[in-house]
Amino acid sequence: MEDLFPKSAEQLERPAISSSWYNRARTLYTASDKEALNAQPYYFTPEICVKINDIGAARNRLDKLYKMMEVDEIAALMREQGPPVPEKMENSRYLYSIKIVLAEDLRPMDNNGLSDPYVVLEVDGKTVARTRTVYETLNPRWDQVFDISLDDGAVEVLAMVNDEDVLGADEDCGGAWFKLSPKYFDDYQTHEVWLTLDTQGKLLLRISMEGEKDDIQFWFGKAFRSLKRTEDDMARTIVEKV
Repeated sequence: MEDLFPKSAEQLERPAISSSWYNRARTLYTASDKEALNAQPYYFTPEICVKINDIGAARNRLDKLYKMMEVDEIAALMREQGPPVPEKMENSRYLYSIKIVLAEDLRPMDNNGLSDPYVVLEVDGKTVARTRTVYETLNPRWDQVFDISLDDGAVEVLAMVNDEDVLGADEDCGGAWFKLSPKYFDDYQTHEVWLTLDTQGKLLLRISMEGEKDDIQFWFGKAFRSLKRTEDDMARTIVEKV
């Protein structure tokens, strides 16, 4: 993300100012019209291309290692003949993968009849995830994935859609609650969850769960997902900039 969104010298000199707030304010006050907002060029460095290629190479090596070690056969043999696979921790913990996909028909918060929405996930009043801001839309698409590790109890999660403001505090654009619990996601499949916001509009999440165990398949799978997610995020951001 630092490569794709490099900080300017002015931003580095202003550590107390939010980078998104400062960039938004500077863009609005220096651009004369909408065309000027979209006309700023972006120069891709060779290092970015090398890094995204390195991710692809790492995935290929991991796949070869998976086959060379015969991971599926080892895991099946351990389940049949070995002792029970121990939990990673004394208390069972589960890894939830939450993809914040999109929202539809959000409440307009700005004078132009649009909003600058981003999503925040909160657990027990603490922020555990925040998407990027999508400017000037009522139907934003984020496609961002966050991993949250929780114990085996049911947890209430608040999904808040906020409107980013250049001046003043960000405004509440709508919110909804949902539950994370092993009993809801124990099939380990991806569930599409549509949340109806308390103001207007809907928010789409894709949620899956995996138990954190000291199991060879689990750790290979986690490495695969991490690499794939990073590659997808970089590719999506590059396409958006193009």
